Amino acid sequence: MPVALSDFHPLDLADQALVSDYLRRFPPEISEHTFTNLFAWRAARPLWLAAALDALVFASAAPGHPAVPAILFGPPVGPASVVGIL
Repeated sequence: MPVALSDFHPLDLADQALVSDYLRRFPPEISEHTFTNLFAWRAARPLWLAAALDALVFASAAPGHPAVPAILFGPPVGPASVVGIL
């Protein structure tokens, strides 16, 4: 089932184990994609997280709309494709 906006929640410290596990199993191509960096920068760039199709999906706020997850923050972390998630 594709991810819905209602599936997203703000990135929180409680997500550390989940996010770190996915990033360990599915290493990102960019080194900035770590739980520590995502968590540290969440005040400057609000970040939401959803789990769908055995993958994690990150969304960040659109400029001027900090309370609404609107922009995908890279591809899903896991085996799902962007097409499958959306």
